[in-house]
Amino acid sequence: MELLDTLAERLNFSYILLPLSKPEYGVELPNGTWTGVIGELTERRADIALVPMSITSDRARVVDFTFPYFDVVGLIMVQRDHSSETGSMFFFMTVFSKWVWLSSVVSVIVIGCMLTLLDRLSPYSFQNTRAVQAGEPAGLVFDLQEALWFVIGSAMQLGQNVNPRAPSTRILLAGFWLFVTIMLAMFSANLSAFLTVAGFDARASNLWQ
Repeated sequence: MELLDTLAERLNFSYILLPLSKPEYGVELPNGTWTGVIGELTERRADIALVPMSITSDRARVVDFTFPYFDVVGLIMVQRDHSSETGSMFFFMTVFSKWVWLSSVVSVIVIGCMLTLLDRLSPYSFQNTRAVQAGEPAGLVFDLQEALWFVIGSAMQLGQNVNPRAPSTRILLAGFWLFVTIMLAMFSANLSAFLTVAGFDARASNLWQ
């Protein structure tokens, strides 16, 4: 009321207070009409309404609101679950889903098999061209065992003393190294976020809880 009195004094107008038959803010009915304070304004039975009302898009569509002079923020506090997934010894495995881990293992096996196959078929591989060129170290025959070990070492970012000679195997490994770089970047980012912000277990599934 103090605010309305101040406005009437400064803007030089008088007012008459109209009581509401049913005190409520206002709800839109199925026929398009409004009840409560919004209904009094839309039906032009009142010119101004002074009420602590929340501004919604539906209400703002039919009436004009002034700039709010007082805001109230509501908070809901929920008890936090003290259990943490980081207590497990294999908590880092939760960074990726099981299908991502399975796909990574399968990709290592597939790349190892393809490396063995290309090294056997390529005429430029060391097992098909035994001659060592000037300044070239002794080559390596990539059988399945050596190929898998080479791919696993590449995935772990371990340096290798001998690299494939054939262009086809080098192109294959270049694509695999790009895949490993992207996966390691995603793993590091997700692991940092996982350790920084612990997962929130929402115990309440509805408003009544």
